[in-house]
Amino acid sequence: SAFSIVDISGTISTNNKYNGGVLASNGKIYFTPHGVGSVGVFDPATNAFSVMDIAPPVNGAYWGAALAPNGKIVFAPLDATNVGIFDTGNSSPAYTVTGGVPQEWRGLLSPYFNKY
Repeated sequence: SAFSIVDISGTISTNNKYNGGVLASNGKIYFTPHGVGSVGVFDPATNAFSVMDIAPPVNGAYWGAALAPNGKIVFAPLDATNVGIFDTGNSSPAYTVTGGVPQEWRGLLSPYFNKY
């Protein structure tokens, strides 16, 4: 099947957990905390899901995120009174492209478009 699921209910089971995600330079996908006090971390290489505690939950805290050029993830505030900045601890690229990046891919791979 072209679609499959990874059950995360054993790790976190509340509603309104996350809103959006970002592919980081380490190859993991980080989910934007919305109604929980944790960042969701998904490793597509192993299909493993984990959480990293960041603060007490704020209902509707952040809405979307972007990968900054320095490798940190910036969470856009919704009901939070701050901008969230999450350091993945790794700014090394997960992928290497040799021979240059095709013109058609440049917008897709830029930090500007790597959000939500």
